[in-house]
Amino acid sequence: MLNILSGTILTFTMDNKIEIFDSSKFNNTGYWIFFCNPKLWQIDEFLETGEIHSTWKITEWQKNFFKKGQKALIRVGIDLRTKAELGGKDRLKPGIYGIVEITSEAINISDSDEQFWLKQDSKNIDNKFRVRIKYLENLLDNPILLSDIKHSELFKDENTLLNGRQASSWSIKKETFINLLEIAKIKINILSEISNTELNNILDLKKLEAKYFNATPRIKEIISRRIERGVISKVAKKANNYECQICKALSISPFGFMKPNGENYIETHHIIPVSELEQGSLGTLNLLTVCANHHRQLHYGNFKIINNCNDFIEFLLDGKKLLIKKPNYDSLAKHVSNLI
Repeated sequence: MLNILSGTILTFTMDNKIEIFDSSKFNNTGYWIFFCNPKLWQIDEFLETGEIHSTWKITEWQKNFFKKGQKALIRVGIDLRTKAELGGKDRLKPGIYGIVEITSEAINISDSDEQFWLKQDSKNIDNKFRVRIKYLENLLDNPILLSDIKHSELFKDENTLLNGRQASSWSIKKETFINLLEIAKIKINILSEISNTELNNILDLKKLEAKYFNATPRIKEIISRRIERGVISKVAKKANNYECQICKALSISPFGFMKPNGENYIETHHIIPVSELEQGSLGTLNLLTVCANHHRQLHYGNFKIINNCNDFIEFLLDGKKLLIKKPNYDSLAKHVSNLI
């Protein structure tokens, strides 16, 4: 039986080892790690809203350490959500997903974002000691992955940062916070660079593909959206005469409704999901032009690729085999030239 002295705290590491900790020796730096378990609170869904104000439950014995103006990192550990719980979303990788400023002292309040709890449980949302926070940086689209920093000399002694702790909050060294803030700024700049990169021709596309070949799925998805809404998408649409290639293969009318500019409405779909980013997956030859209905069917229906090459794609759609020829490269290059 343990004889616990006053001021002594039992804490647990992520591998459930008990640590006896003297709270009087707690190094309160004014910089914090907030630990987030997406199996409980779905931070990705919160961050996707773009909301910047929230609350965070803190470790209760630390409540007197929190002051307005302090800063914190939002650290996500292993994402243990099931496929059903993910609902088609990508599983989060362990890392830093937000930089926040603390805007209040610790107060006994209910959770301001209870809708993001995976299981609605009163014990999660009832009055607890929480601080109000404001998100300074949302890193959902390009997080600081723990796998990328674990071998860095800057963080080699940061066991709590790298290995986690079964707590809501823990203090972190100021230098560590500043170093991670600098990395976060680089991550934000990458997103800005992607948004502003010219994508006017095949060469631009190949450069982008090579540069971000090893990027995270979220970054690849951002690139994918840029392509599907930009000049490269227009190339594929024009090359395919604004027709739904699946409707055409099924011998039904390939044309959707007509837009005010006289063009038939059509969408583009990446055959190889950009999140997988195989060589060429950002290229025009990886794009199908499809109607809105078939576009959703490709994402959510019974769709299986049998063969995919530069000349054609063969696949099963609801058990029916379809073969679609792709435009040739020279034709695509000509269309690009006409569009710029």
